[in-house]
Amino acid sequence: MSDGKEARESEAEAREDLKFYIQIRRHADRTFLFVFDQDLIESKKSTFYKRKVDLMCLEKQLSVFFDRSDSINLYGRRAIDKAIEAGYVHPEGVSEIKGVPCAIYIKM
Repeated sequence: MSDGKEARESEAEAREDLKFYIQIRRHADRTFLFVFDQDLIESKKSTFYKRKVDLMCLEKQLSVFFDRSDSINLYGRRAIDKAIEAGYVHPEGVSEIKGVPCAIYIKM
């Protein structure tokens, strides 16, 4: 039987392994970031299945991409939760497209 500390450590390790797919587009002097939960790109049942992406990143790397972007388009609950935690998105600003949570941040 594991104690609470082991369970928390295991959960923290699992969160470190969360992966996201990223698309980066540049226009003029602006950077547009698209972030997708891993399962949205890999699941055959997803609207976004096999969508062309530029790279995969770990959860801990997202903040670097967020900080360098002028616009962030987020798809999936986990990506949105990270943006909420980082202060880029307000929880009431989350919508849905075909059942997939989505949100947009635009730097002013």
